[in-house]
Amino acid sequence: MKNATKLFYFVFFTFISFGFAEDGMKEKFKNIQMNINQQNYIIFEDESLIICDRESDKYLVEITPEIDLYIESRKVDLDAEQKSLVREYYEAQQILFSKRNSIGAKGLHIGIESAKLAVAAVGGVVELALSGFDESVGDEFEQEMESKAERIEEKANAIEDDADEFEYQVIQINKIDRKISRTIDILAEIDLSVDEDRLSIDIN
Repeated sequence: MKNATKLFYFVFFTFISFGFAEDGMKEKFKNIQMNINQQNYIIFEDESLIICDRESDKYLVEITPEIDLYIESRKVDLDAEQKSLVREYYEAQQILFSKRNSIGAKGLHIGIESAKLAVAAVGGVVELALSGFDESVGDEFEQEMESKAERIEEKANAIEDDADEFEYQVIQINKIDRKISRTIDILAEIDLSVDEDRLSIDIN
C-alpha cells in the first residue's frame, strides 16, 4: 500500500474519531453509517447488513446473518450459487466495517495521546524556562518527550496493517459485486460497489 494512502487513512480516521469520548468508542463506531459510493451507505443493525440511499435514507438492501436477502423489504429467493455470492459480500462488508471501527478507535487513542504529549511539551518548556534553562532539566525533558513520541509512533505504525486490510477488502468487495451483477439481476440495479474516493463516515 502506498505511503500516501496509509497517511490518508490515518489522518482521516484520526480526525473523525475526535467526535467521540474515549470510553466505549468501538461500540459508538458501530452505530455510524459508512458511505460506500456516491449513491449508497451501509450500516449494520442487529448483525444485518443494511444498504441505504444516501439522499433519502431509504432501505434498499438487507442481508441478514442467515443470508436472507431483502430488496426494499421484500424477500428474494436465491439459489445456492446466488446465496454463496451474497454470503461472500456480507462477510467482506462485515470485515471492512469492523476494520473501519478498529482504525477509528486506534486513531482516537493516538489523537488523545498526541494531544496529551503536546500539552506536556508546553508544560515542559515552561518548567525549563523557570529552571533557568538548566541543562539536566532540559536533557530529562527531551528524553521523556522522545520516549512518549516513540510509543505514539509505534501505535501509528500498527494502523498500517489495518489500513492494508481495509484496502484489500475494498478490492474483494468490488470483485464480488461484479459477480453478483452478472448472477442476480435484481441486485445489478443497485450499486453495491465500494468507491475509495467516496469512502467516508456520516456522523448523525
